[in-house]
Amino acid sequence: MPSASLSGRLLRRALTAALGGLFGAGLGHAVVILAYRLNGDVDLWLKGTHGPPFFNLAADTAIFYACLAAGVAARRRLRSAIVAFSLCFAAIVVPMALCTHLFAWGENAETASSGAWLYVVLACYSLACALAVAAAGAYSSGGPARAKAGATALIGAFAAYLFGMILVRNFPWIRPNAFELSLIAPAASWIDGALNGLCVGIGALFGSREQPADSLEDSLKPL
Repeated sequence: MPSASLSGRLLRRALTAALGGLFGAGLGHAVVILAYRLNGDVDLWLKGTHGPPFFNLAADTAIFYACLAAGVAARRRLRSAIVAFSLCFAAIVVPMALCTHLFAWGENAETASSGAWLYVVLACYSLACALAVAAAGAYSSGGPARAKAGATALIGAFAAYLFGMILVRNFPWIRPNAFELSLIAPAASWIDGALNGLCVGIGALFGSREQPADSLEDSLKPL
């Protein structure tokens, strides 16, 4: 019976992580769309005179991973969410703000087809996701197991990426066709959020040696 009880707690932890990702996908989308409705220039905040806007991407991604981290964390959910949000937001905003103020890639004949901005955005986004996932995994455990849990959470995130590609290839209707102005996120966001939460949560559990919280009171311990 103890093993069955442990399996039940592990299952609850995995489902909580999936719900965190699901909620984060919906909340991030809603916040960005609401901000866009209130101020159409919100995406230009902190942007220099060059390059693409990035504030909406940073806010949406950071909110998503904050909720995911709170769902994955065994304890100290608020701290986990704050750390994931801060790392993710800074990893996009700081380098993009600097680059859009300093560089003018693509604005002359020599760099028009370099694709430099695409690579910069992809690099910043990838770094932000990796840092947030690693933090979420680390907060799912304690002590020396944190590094291992962070690493296995990253493996889970990569698995979610592969599963997502398979889903989109086999079910093309999942991919959104245009920018959605509705406060309700498109199906692709909900599916991706839940899938990421589930895979990251399972990955973090595999790397954690710490027993899951036995009760809701344990899982919501103060900072």
